Amino acid sequence: MVASAKREVEDARRKGREEGREEGREEERQKREEEKKILVKSFYGNGVVIPVIAASTGFSEQEVRRLIEGID
Repeated sequence: MVASAKREVEDARRKGREEGREEGREEERQKREEEKKILVKSFYGNGVVIPVIAASTGFSEQEVRRLIEGID
């Protein structure tokens, strides 16, 4: 019984750690995406053409246009 309870506690801890890691990874992905959006606007403001911005950021040309127009 005690071993079973210990196992359950350890399983819950393991699951909690994994969920925390996944949340951290998702937050980091979102942060990188926001940084790329800022970069798009900066490139455009400095005269870089849309095809070059798209190639540099990984966004499609359509996505770049939407970001420039402020439609996130």
